[in-house]
Amino acid sequence: MTPAVIESEDFIHCFTITSKAALNTRRREKIRLFARLLASSVSKPHPRDTDDYEQMLAILDDLTYSEWSALAILDRYSTTSTNSGENALQWSQRFWPNFQDDTERELGIPKSEFTAFMNPISRTGLYEQIVGAYWRYDGGVGMLTPRFHRLKSFVSNDKT
Repeated sequence: MTPAVIESEDFIHCFTITSKAALNTRRREKIRLFARLLASSVSKPHPRDTDDYEQMLAILDDLTYSEWSALAILDRYSTTSTNSGENALQWSQRFWPNFQDDTERELGIPKSEFTAFMNPISRTGLYEQIVGAYWRYDGGVGMLTPRFHRLKSFVSNDKT
């Protein structure tokens, strides 16, 4: 990072709003996510502009660390390949029980509260519940969105 970048108006703005967000949390893990997001503002991949950065920061700030962790657990299942002719619901249902088990074991979210825990995460646009009238589908299954994968690329542990 060059002095010119550090002294730029955009970087100072990103640094200031990120500092405010970091001061408002006590979780070191979440502070590290904020730091990685800030680092992404001057490296690739990076947010398109300061408005995009503000939006990504607001999403990350709005999530609890447990919610982010649940999305990370769900992301581990993203590599599950789809079978021929399989829709998103059928694909998700194949690994959903394992995802619930992992979330209960790693985060302590009981299965009886699982859907209620996951539903509010959709407010961020990182996760969406699959809706529709499918035979024998009671709801509660969802999937990650492209926005999650973009934010993940900014805060990935691989870059630091």
